[in-house]
Amino acid sequence: MNDPNADGLVVRGSTGMANPFIVFDRFNQPIAAVGETGGFKVFGDNIGVNAGTDIMHSQVTISPNGPSANVCVRPGQLWIGGSAGRIWRCAGGGHWNLIL
Repeated sequence: MNDPNADGLVVRGSTGMANPFIVFDRFNQPIAAVGETGGFKVFGDNIGVNAGTDIMHSQVTISPNGPSANVCVRPGQLWIGGSAGRIWRCAGGGHWNLIL
């Protein structure tokens, strides 16, 4: 639905649903959802926050997995995740330092 009084597209879910807005992949599996009270969830994938114009390498990544060397390209990037819930900082050149 397009709301003429809003800045852009407005999506309204049905009342009584826990996740009124859900994005599905081509196999009809959920990718992401926005909850009725504003929570955001990602299913089995990463959440990335990008800085500036670099859309390929997130400044901060939250993931169910640990980091890989190929995404550590700028010193200072952060990776939060893995099975133990660790935090790593990119030292550059594919090297991650465990900081917590």
